[in-house]
Amino acid sequence: MADVDEKHLVPRIDHEKFYDVVRQVIAETEPDFFWPLHDNEMPTFAGMTDLGAPMFLPAPQAFDITQDKMAAYEHFKSHGVPVPDTMFVNTRDDLKVAMERFGGDVWLRAHRGAGGKGALRVSNLDTAISWLDMNDGWGAFTASERITGADSVVETVWNRGELIFAQGRTRKRGTPGNLREPRRYRRASTVGAPPEVNEVGLKAIRSVMPEPHGIFFADQKIDSNGLPRVTEVNTGRFSSNGSIYWFDKGPNLDEIVIKLGMGQPLDMALPMINPLPEDLYRLSGDDIPFKYVRQDATEPLEAELQQRLS
Repeated sequence: MADVDEKHLVPRIDHEKFYDVVRQVIAETEPDFFWPLHDNEMPTFAGMTDLGAPMFLPAPQAFDITQDKMAAYEHFKSHGVPVPDTMFVNTRDDLKVAMERFGGDVWLRAHRGAGGKGALRVSNLDTAISWLDMNDGWGAFTASERITGADSVVETVWNRGELIFAQGRTRKRGTPGNLREPRRYRRASTVGAPPEVNEVGLKAIRSVMPEPHGIFFADQKIDSNGLPRVTEVNTGRFSSNGSIYWFDKGPNLDEIVIKLGMGQPLDMALPMINPLPEDLYRLSGDDIPFKYVRQDATEPLEAELQQRLS
């Protein structure tokens, strides 16, 4: 499905000759830049120096911290980064302790894996037990306190310790889909985010690498006091919407990353901190084109509704 000029099929990441085939493709095609994007691939590629093409990845040790949810929690907590209280779930007794400790409302997640693997928010012990049984999760899942505020994120690009780009945003409205309902009109995100989102996110990223290099984004939840808590930091790639999230409304992040990876200069003022307008929304959903909406376009509609209601 890739919309590209040239395609080459490679084995799955767990195939013993995956990296051999990738090296062969690189040798044949001689690309100017190589950009791996899968969480399972990047840690190994980050340690390679003989691929024959430049990359723009963090050091391998950054992945050791960020790709293990429990290790990341302990790391951030020890570095003074606000995080949801979390514990490992090895047994049913651990799960009962977690339910009691977090007020009977917990967030279960596989401690390793991408794309929200195994994530479920539950407030019923039997449901939580069934979920862990079904996912073979005993000894492989964490339980965290549930933070019910808005979802926020800061996406960043760094070059050998220099901050190049940082943009915070918050999910303004939207109902995440589940297994029982479609998610066609599920997200409305605005560029604007509380300044603490950037501050806390940058602190978390710098704790992973004192001189960050590459792409990092810090997912956060806003707690009842209006303060962000870091749920995870993802390393080496942009968020699930990718760098095209604000593609036609701001800087071309793909171009920036490729130029940095190839050692080319950037003709722009740095760093770029929240360069996009705060009243911009991006509406998105599954299988539909995304759409940008400015706040001033929604205000007349809201005013008309209030007039009708009155």
